[in-house]
Amino acid sequence: MKMVRELLGVLVIWGLLFWAGVAGGQVSGYGLGSQDDYPSFLEAEQIAVLSSAVDGIVSDVNYVPQDFVKAGAVIIQQDTQEMELKIAGTEVRLADDTTVGKAEVRLEYSSENLEIVKKLYETHVGEMRVGTKKEFQEARQAKMLAELDLQQAKLEKKLLEYDLAFSKKILEKHSVVSPFDGVIVEFSSVRTLEDRGLKKVAVGEMLRAGQLVAAVMKVERLRVSTDLPVEMLDSIKLGQKAQVYVQGSEEPVDAMVVYKSPTANSATMQFRIEVELANIPVVGGDVGKGAYIYKFRPGLRARIELTQ
Repeated sequence: MKMVRELLGVLVIWGLLFWAGVAGGQVSGYGLGSQDDYPSFLEAEQIAVLSSAVDGIVSDVNYVPQDFVKAGAVIIQQDTQEMELKIAGTEVRLADDTTVGKAEVRLEYSSENLEIVKKLYETHVGEMRVGTKKEFQEARQAKMLAELDLQQAKLEKKLLEYDLAFSKKILEKHSVVSPFDGVIVEFSSVRTLEDRGLKKVAVGEMLRAGQLVAAVMKVERLRVSTDLPVEMLDSIKLGQKAQVYVQGSEEPVDAMVVYKSPTANSATMQFRIEVELANIPVVGGDVGKGAYIYKFRPGLRARIELTQ
C-alpha cells in the first residue's frame, strides 16, 4: 500500500508540472519527440493528379519525377497533327468564304428592285397601273428570300467560327499541364492513388480520355502532422505559433497550427494536429528545367514544437 501511495504521489506531482508547463505557454517535447527525435514528416501542401482530357498518342514527355515545374508547364504532350490540320482548313474556309458577301449583294439588288417595282405598281396612267401586282409580289418575295439567304450565310459562318474555337479548345486539351508551381511526383509514392492505375507514360503510347498520367506536389508551403494526448485537446488553438525542426537542418522554421481534430481517437486517446510552414527558396531568377528551388522536400523527417 505504501508503494502505491508513493506512486500516486509521483503521478500527481508529474501531472501538476505538466499542466504548469501548458499554462505557461510552452509545449516542448511532450508527445513530439526529443531534440534528436523526428517522429513526423514534411508533407506537400497539395497534390494534383492529372489525367488526359482526350484520346491521343503521346508525342513528348517533357518532365520526369522529381523535376520542378512552373504553373502552365506542359508535362505530357499528345500528337496534335490531325487537329492542327483541321484548324488550318477551317481558317482557310473562313478567310476565303464569300457566301455572306454574295448574299449581301443579292439582298441589296432585290431591295432596290423591290423599290422600283413598288413605285411602278403604285403609279397609275388613267385607271391602269404601270406595274402589275404579280411583278410587285415577285419582287417582294425575292427580297424576302435574299434576307433568308443572308441569314443562313451568316449562320453558316458563325458555325464555322464556333467549330474553329472548339477545335482550338480540343487542341489545348492535348497538353497535360501543371496547375501550379510544383514537383513531379513518382507516381507509386502517391499513397492515395495506389489502386488507380497511375504509371509512367512513354512516347508513342496511346492515352485514353480520363487516364491518370501525372501527379504534381505543391511545395511552396509544407505541412507537418502529429498526434497529441487527449489532455492537450483544449489547450491547442488554431493559429497557434509553432516551430518545426527538420532533420539535417540546424535552424527551426516558424509554423502555425492550421488544423486540429475536434475529437480524440477513442482507441489511442490522441488527437491530430497539423502545422503549416513556408518553404524556403534557395535560388532566384528563372527556374531551369528540373531545378528544385526550395530548401525542404516533402518526406523529410521533422519535429514540432508548439508555443503560445
